[in-house]
Amino acid sequence: MVFQDINKINKVIMLTLVWGSMGFYLEIPGPTMIDIKIIFSATYEEVSRSVSGRGAGGFFGALIGGFLVDKFSNSLDLLIALSETIAGLAIILVPYTYTINTLWFHYLILGMCNSIVGIAGVRSVIILWPQNTAVTLQLLHVGYGIGALLVPLVVNPFLAVVQFPKQIIPNKNSEDFNVIKETRVHIVYIAIGIGTILLSLVFYRFHFDRYFCKGYKRVKTSPETSSKKLTFKEMINPATYSNGQFCYGVYILTVLFLYYFTLVGGMEMFGQFVRSFSVTVFRFSKSEASYLNMTFWLGLTIGRLVGSVLSSYVPIRKLFLFQVFMHLMSSSMLNMYASLRPSLLWYCTAFEGFLISPLYPSGIAYTNTFFEVSGLCLMIIRLGGSFGDLSFIWISGTLYDLYGPNSILYTIQLVGMILIFCAVFLRIGEKCICKTVKELELLINP
Repeated sequence: MVFQDINKINKVIMLTLVWGSMGFYLEIPGPTMIDIKIIFSATYEEVSRSVSGRGAGGFFGALIGGFLVDKFSNSLDLLIALSETIAGLAIILVPYTYTINTLWFHYLILGMCNSIVGIAGVRSVIILWPQNTAVTLQLLHVGYGIGALLVPLVVNPFLAVVQFPKQIIPNKNSEDFNVIKETRVHIVYIAIGIGTILLSLVFYRFHFDRYFCKGYKRVKTSPETSSKKLTFKEMINPATYSNGQFCYGVYILTVLFLYYFTLVGGMEMFGQFVRSFSVTVFRFSKSEASYLNMTFWLGLTIGRLVGSVLSSYVPIRKLFLFQVFMHLMSSSMLNMYASLRPSLLWYCTAFEGFLISPLYPSGIAYTNTFFEVSGLCLMIIRLGGSFGDLSFIWISGTLYDLYGPNSILYTIQLVGMILIFCAVFLRIGEKCICKTVKELELLINP
């Protein structure tokens, strides 16, 4: 029993490191956006359009990953290892691609790998810790926050030094600047890629130990959480995961899609553009802008740590609604005050990161209380997040060029409003499902 618990803990620790690697290779476009503009002589719209390939890749990766996770439930470690290896190679080659248009393909690959790793990793945690899903998922996503937090620190010494005009035109984006020191960000891209590939070797070891080492003891799961073999028709049927209720299953999956479309799109959009916002509006220096970006991810990491602690004491049903409401307050503050003074931008950025961070794992943990979070459900979640990433980054880049940096703040306010509506609709769906299940139980056992 103790040996099995140690194996479970080791697996969660390594998955947390995997999430950290995803934080590195998915969030590096934000701090290096100006440098990518310089390397490819591109505009913000062109760079953001290339980065949006990550969302398109996540879309296709979710379709593939959801099926693979349900079909090959005993090979989740191999899926993670292969995806991490491919992601490492893709991120290494980013600075060496031919044009800004081919850069889109690299982020397409990264998005696909991220979705497959995300689905396989979350499913592994749900199987390993069925009774502590909320706490474990929060801790798992702390790794992503730590990776994203370290990106500005790691990248900062290698960024180009640029000088903007002294005259500031409010609410207008100026791309006129002089390059004082050339960029060397290719070094960071190579280092992140090598680290990601080395991490994948651990999961190859997990997989081969599971099947080829006689002395290796498999981690056993309870009968309730063991994956039973389903036909393809059963896999794609929402009724399979909602106590046989097809309409409620479709309803829950639809709301989840909208929730994660908005959440991931808004979070990634703000994380990518907050540095450019500070440079354009307040003429932050290279170091100040990187530290601001780091503040967002620091708030995100602390928020998930606090969320993991609260999940141990507060029922997830109550905690989830409270967290969504508090984020609405944070997005409103950001919209009203962030563009007034630099100090307010710092405070609002930290609060936004702190309050938006637990919403992703809490949404999964909350849904898991009344709806089976299977490969199909995780696929829908990833599809929503990837489509949101694709849409928000691309559209925000266009709005940034057309209407100036304040368009980012308006978008975040809209995100907060949509999320609160989605939370209410999920609560309504939960009540309907629970009510129907009780009625069926009364009919069977009067």
